[in-house]
Amino acid sequence: MSRVWIILFTVLSAILLITEGGAISEFSFRVFITSMAIILFSLILVFSREKSAYSLNKIFYLFSIFFFGIAPYLQYSTQTSINGARMLKESEFFYLNIIILIILFFYEIVYYTIYQVKESRVFLKVSEKFLINQRLSQKQVIRLIIISLVSFFVVFYFNNFNIMSMLIRGGVEKTTIESSQASSLIISRVFRPLSMMALLYYIFSNNRNIIILSFLLVITILTASPFGMARFQAAALYIPFIITTIPILRRKNIFSLFFIFGLLIVFPFLNNFR
Repeated sequence: MSRVWIILFTVLSAILLITEGGAISEFSFRVFITSMAIILFSLILVFSREKSAYSLNKIFYLFSIFFFGIAPYLQYSTQTSINGARMLKESEFFYLNIIILIILFFYEIVYYTIYQVKESRVFLKVSEKFLINQRLSQKQVIRLIIISLVSFFVVFYFNNFNIMSMLIRGGVEKTTIESSQASSLIISRVFRPLSMMALLYYIFSNNRNIIILSFLLVITILTASPFGMARFQAAALYIPFIITTIPILRRKNIFSLFFIFGLLIVFPFLNNFR
């Protein structure tokens, strides 16, 4: 698997050198080298542990690749400021990269130490059978359907009964509830995810009724369309769904490759639906 991160490192290096507009307005060798060091260090740690297909540790290093390595360098090289803030100086980017590298190094030491202790001791593990492969009763299935419908109609109501506003980001919902931050948070953080939670709970169970499954899936897509919400919300809801429904992603490093592809291709694509 060492070939994988070598190839990815080469590809990501090219991405850093070839920006979206095809031109780099600023270039600093030391900023570039330290950014590549962050990416390489994170890539090695993502693909060096193959016991689990995915983990919080891998997610952390995948985050590090993009948001500690790629994004800051591209912002520097294209002289992009965020929310009208002043542009950071070259020295500030460089020293910040050094600090990040030190943090990553000490994080790995601490994590490796805890990981070794965990492997050498016997810990109580919650069996997957607690949820997976349990047969749901008819009442439980009806409750899931009701939860899914409530989620749909609440979001539907706050979008002025406009389906297109639910499917595509920035529609009627934005103008309807933007004056109330509390209402917006309740809709996006509570009611909208309920349909996906009901769907996942049904998928995790041993029930295999294709009609009910299809119904919950359609309601979820309408209520929590990946094109109708912020990208981080879409990732939080749909990554568990994809892992659950596509078994190959649970093999070794397939999920990490899928995640990298998603951030490079899918996330920029979803940005078009703002």
